[in-house]
Amino acid sequence: MPDHHDFVAEAQHVAPPSFAPLVAVLGLLRTFDWGTDFWFDYRDGTAMFGEQSIQYHRPLYVGEEVEISAVISDVYEKTGQNTFDVVQLAFTIKGDWDGEITMTGKQSYILFK
Repeated sequence: MPDHHDFVAEAQHVAPPSFAPLVAVLGLLRTFDWGTDFWFDYRDGTAMFGEQSIQYHRPLYVGEEVEISAVISDVYEKTGQNTFDVVQLAFTIKGDWDGEITMTGKQSYILFK
């Protein structure tokens, strides 16, 4: 049976779960060449974060480096009051402590025209 102190020591090095979406968003913004892939500069254009779902497989640890891989799962145009594109991404994040998947998920971005 593991020692209680091992759990306390580990908990002090676990990043809060609310930090994971930030890791995912920042990583995904750098995963694609938005100008080439979407003819869009998200830093200057009008973009909005859409939906997100994250499945946690294990905690992120303080000081851990992560590897983010993503695929574009769908792109479509939507018209309402304005016309805009929706880009949907699926991602996987692996940690370097054990090489295991820390989280998977999906995100969507709205790119206004």
